[in-house]
Amino acid sequence: MTRPASVLVLGAGPAGLAAAFRLGQQGHSVTLLEERDRLGGGLVAPGEDQSLVDAIPPVIFGHQSATLQLLKDLGTLKHAQFRTPGQIEFRTRDHGAKRLRNLWLPAPFHSILGLAASRGLTLRDLWRALVFLERTWEEDPGLPLDLDSRRADQWLTDIRQSEEAQVNVWAPLSRFLLSSELSSASAGLLVEMLRRSFLTTRANSRVGIPDRDWSSLLIRPVVEQYKKRQVILHTGCLFDQIQVKGQLVTGVRVKDRRVLTADWYVAAVPPRRLSDLLPEGVVTHYATFHQLGKLADAVGLTVHLWLEAPSETPRLALLVGHTFHWLVIRRAPGSEKNALVSLVATGRADLMHHSDQALADFAWTDVKTALPELSQARLAKAQVIKRERACLMARPGATAYRPVTESPFSNLLLAGGWTDTGLPDSVEGAILSADRCAQVIAARAAASERSQRTA
Repeated sequence: MTRPASVLVLGAGPAGLAAAFRLGQQGHSVTLLEERDRLGGGLVAPGEDQSLVDAIPPVIFGHQSATLQLLKDLGTLKHAQFRTPGQIEFRTRDHGAKRLRNLWLPAPFHSILGLAASRGLTLRDLWRALVFLERTWEEDPGLPLDLDSRRADQWLTDIRQSEEAQVNVWAPLSRFLLSSELSSASAGLLVEMLRRSFLTTRANSRVGIPDRDWSSLLIRPVVEQYKKRQVILHTGCLFDQIQVKGQLVTGVRVKDRRVLTADWYVAAVPPRRLSDLLPEGVVTHYATFHQLGKLADAVGLTVHLWLEAPSETPRLALLVGHTFHWLVIRRAPGSEKNALVSLVATGRADLMHHSDQALADFAWTDVKTALPELSQARLAKAQVIKRERACLMARPGATAYRPVTESPFSNLLLAGGWTDTGLPDSVEGAILSADRCAQVIAARAAASERSQRTA
């Protein structure tokens, strides 16, 4: 058994919550600091009645192993609702509907032939995509080395995907998987997410739409686990500086001028906040921190509509030609008779100046045009959530500026979906980064113990 260490975690978004949980599991003494008076970071936002509502509706793919394992450990995986295969629909303004089926076939044919069965692509576009996807699956020959520095629309044009295919299939998938338009997304990241989501195992292609919100799935259960382990949680705790000396972090200064110290420090805050916390000389000296300024954020908009309509099987629809990019339909948490429709748009800065009422009207129009079967339902209430910095933009070349878990300081680790996880900035990336922090500390402790035994 390795010697328990003291760990100070800054930030209680999904990365910080998960890191504190994993480190507590290892028996370390953990203190988690959150500057706001609520937990969850960008996962949740204040509701009208002071409760928390999802800032982004939970949708979980079968390949998101870090998220699935965390929910399993918290006892909430049973709410993920991995039900009938092929839950992704494409919906156009002319009421057109196509379903991406997950056929009972070996990978990758379950998705490839499912795409053909959905009639989402013409035979010509499908054949051209198949040629490239086969290369992706077989890894022979390898993918072009410059994919990460190229735009997704350029790559799709190079593999001769028609404009119709790009508009009706690949653009909706890019907005959903990367929160980015094809014209501003990394081709490499899009290929990687298509591979993970549709070209590995059939189980990895499943989509889970939980019947619970993030507070019930993650936030409250993980706080309950803290009570069973050596995890101390402080909310409303303002911190203003990470102090360093040589190659070590020596403490974190909080606003009452106290300095909190630990053996390890995990910075699970957004990149801009991390730059503010570090001494200016550190930011300018180390490329790891200096390059954070080259990362760009995308705005995000979510509108929740509570409908007086029977709650149905959870559904995910990618929208084509609508104001919003995708939507989820599920049973309203805490209600047996109402349905909750959550619509999401990312990168639409032009929408952010509209009033909440106007945005709710836009969302309701999208629902009625995309899902005419709900057009007669009564709209009970609406909630609009605007996020100026919703996620990291998946721009070409951005991966080079995303830092790895280990920083230039030997006892400072970085956590967050914005770090270099090989994934877009997402909940899965945030939780994966937290797991990596716990693994680094465990590995260092084990190595130290081995060296002491052999000394």
